[in-house]
Amino acid sequence: MRAIPPCSFQVGDRVIVIADHLASNNRSICRGDVGTVCNILGAYYDAVYGETYLVGISFDKHVSGHDCEETCEFGYGWYVRDYEISRLVDIERDYPDVEIATDEELFAFLGVK
Repeated sequence: MRAIPPCSFQVGDRVIVIADHLASNNRSICRGDVGTVCNILGAYYDAVYGETYLVGISFDKHVSGHDCEETCEFGYGWYVRDYEISRLVDIERDYPDVEIATDEELFAFLGVK
């Protein structure tokens, strides 16, 4: 028996939909929609992508969905496959030692007036 790799998402992660069409066929959810991971179901085997996870997303907009097993507001939740989303980078959380430049500093660095 093969070991299944852990899910690359965690509850609380901010994510964006990167798929043009969801395998679950919810037409209210489009590429570029953003939400927060609220639940993760176990891994299963997808014939095309291999081992994958169903990830519950609480979307920032109403998606005619459900509540992802009572982990988000009803109508905002939907399960997507982990390959259909990407984690949004949070500069302050993911790169705490990076100083954010002001617009003026960036323009000066680029030589733009």
